[in-house]
Amino acid sequence: MFALSVVLFVTGLIGLICLLVIGNPMVRASEKQFGLADGRDTVKKLRGERGALHTQLAELDSRKQELAKSLEAMQAELKELTDKIGRLPKQTHDLTFELGVPEGGMQPFDFVLSRHAGYLDVEKVTGPERQLWKRPRVLRVWSRSQANAVTTAEKRYPEQNGFIIRVAERVDAGGHPAAQG
Repeated sequence: MFALSVVLFVTGLIGLICLLVIGNPMVRASEKQFGLADGRDTVKKLRGERGALHTQLAELDSRKQELAKSLEAMQAELKELTDKIGRLPKQTHDLTFELGVPEGGMQPFDFVLSRHAGYLDVEKVTGPERQLWKRPRVLRVWSRSQANAVTTAEKRYPEQNGFIIRVAERVDAGGHPAAQG
């Protein structure tokens, strides 16, 4: 029985080797006949391209996430700046009044001119004058010196009539107060 098993084993082994030796060229011949070799090469090529595309997709996805974070940061900063701008007090003044004439040696001195809120509450101040003094106005006085300009402004707009005169600071391009005159 053992001998029979050995004979079957050896015969099977010889048959397997023969199939591999003879079968391999036959498989290649059938692949050529039916175009399977080209299909296998195409599949290998496409798998390689798919791997490259997956790598590129991963890079683009990470870049997209970075750009999304950057966009979120920019939107948050824009919202913060918009809120800050919204909280800034309105500091615009209309150039309403000008005293003096710009002549040689004269320089402009700017003042912020407003009326005391209590004065506006008096019943005799009605109509357009009440609307005129709701916001401060700019008063430009042409004079040789700031002292003369202050005197001229106080003479024309006295404190007894509820006027408040403050020296206006000019702001240079950098946002810093500049010397006036």
